[in-house]
Amino acid sequence: MKRILILLLTAFTFVPAYPYSPKKLSGSARISLITCAPGDELYSIFGHSAIRVFDDSLHINEVYNYGTFDFDTPNFYLKFANGKLDYMLSAYNFKYFLPSYFRERRGVTEQVLNLTAGEKQKLYNALEINRLPENKFYRYDFFFDNCATRIRDIVFSSLDGKTEYTGKDTIDMSFRDMLHLYLDKQPWTRDGIDIILGSKIDRKVTIWESMFLPDYLKSYFMNVNIVTAGKERPLVVSDRRLLKFDKAKDNVTKVTPGFVTWLLFVILLVVTILEIRKNKRFVFIDRILLLVTGVLGIVVFYLWFLTEHSATGSNYNILWAMPTNVILLFYLNNAANKTFFRYLAYVTWAALFVVLAGWKILPQEMPASAFPVALIMLIRLKRYFFR
Repeated sequence: MKRILILLLTAFTFVPAYPYSPKKLSGSARISLITCAPGDELYSIFGHSAIRVFDDSLHINEVYNYGTFDFDTPNFYLKFANGKLDYMLSAYNFKYFLPSYFRERRGVTEQVLNLTAGEKQKLYNALEINRLPENKFYRYDFFFDNCATRIRDIVFSSLDGKTEYTGKDTIDMSFRDMLHLYLDKQPWTRDGIDIILGSKIDRKVTIWESMFLPDYLKSYFMNVNIVTAGKERPLVVSDRRLLKFDKAKDNVTKVTPGFVTWLLFVILLVVTILEIRKNKRFVFIDRILLLVTGVLGIVVFYLWFLTEHSATGSNYNILWAMPTNVILLFYLNNAANKTFFRYLAYVTWAALFVVLAGWKILPQEMPASAFPVALIMLIRLKRYFFR
């Protein structure tokens, strides 16, 4: 989600010292859900959510942002890679919030929540407690604990009475399908994400879980009624745009991963046929294939077994991108004559066969661009290991 900006870091100097008791809001106070449109960069491509508290009589105009982190954290990049980076709730004057979105030409909407005075105070108190130094950090999880789900949880825990959702009961999509809604215009990014994220995100999403995306949080809020003492009231009382921009023309690259890998397949298939006819082998080609897939396999293995990322486990891409490929590439010419490497070669080839034969039935949606890579490897490696 939205990363912390240097401009926002400077804004922290305007935040009062803590701890202190939350102020009592006036009757004219407003609390709003702020939803920011997706941006062009990867960190912003899924949009962003925040909460705004406005009380003119108390000179409060604060935005509460769960999508920030501290760049000064020791071993910042290592913790980020290992899924151990703590995000935090930051709060600052709302006037510092909009300029960055204006520069990025990203729309911003505000939904004023239809809360009672008691609910506003309860929510405000909870936000103020959350922003205390000892409470503001949390272990970020893109799908289950992020800037949008934190807002969902704190808002609904502050409501008096029951809630009724009036929208569609189910979402016939997986977590991966929902990501693809935002990534289809960026096929290289989409396929890269599909390689590193495992089968855990291929189950169907519940309505409640769908709010990990800001757009779906916004939509859910528009379709919720609060029932108190038999009386219903909508959660959102008004909806307005704070920033609006014409949608830029999508610049979709014509050179997609699928085009590149299928072109590679055709070229290497022709080369393979010529090799067979002339009884030759261009070993360097197969070593490159093993090196690239082996490095990808090491990344998959690392994210699966050595990090705390919840979505990178049980990743079946390891069947065609095996970490051991980086070892096997050095023994191509004599693998069939050495017992260990012969068995390793059989396992590698068998894994490729399994992933290709079970492409449609494996419990994970893998990038389509990986299919021709696995297929040409299956064809070419057979000549080394099966005589």
